Amino acid sequence: MWIKNTDKEVEYFHPVCKEALEGALKQLNLDNIYEVQHHRYVGTIEMDLVIASKETNKILCVVEVKRTIAAVNSTRYQYQAMSYVQSL
Repeated sequence: MWIKNTDKEVEYFHPVCKEALEGALKQLNLDNIYEVQHHRYVGTIEMDLVIASKETNKILCVVEVKRTIAAVNSTRYQYQAMSYVQSL
């Protein structure tokens, strides 16, 4: 594996995820409508990555990057994701 779960999340994982999302938008021919934004704020909440409309800047999808299965299953991070939904 070329990325280890001990690598820094923002420095290593975020750029890889952003590139993958941008590639997916391009393959779907949606890159002229949507863009991937890194560290987007809604109020005081900062999201790792979002897919947003280029025209309206409205968020279509929030992507929260986690490095381990334990982090994905963590109650703390599940509440974090729930707060994004409530804020939006």
